[in-house]
Amino acid sequence: MRLTPKTSSPPLTQKDRAKILSILKKLVPERHINVCNPNQDYRPWIALVDERMPHLIDVESTEAFESRCE
Repeated sequence: MRLTPKTSSPPLTQKDRAKILSILKKLVPERHINVCNPNQDYRPWIALVDERMPHLIDVESTEAFESRCE
């Protein structure tokens, strides 16, 4: 049962998607804590995001962008 009505948001632009990914690249290393490895090196993860960023920004819809970022 949905408690709040579904609202239609404007589609994300490529600029919006790039900004979201840039924010994630900054916040994950700063705020994520891997309890199994508190000193985790996030450089490989950031490199992977950088590698995939052009494709993620260029997807056909907001839904596709969100599903590829999971």
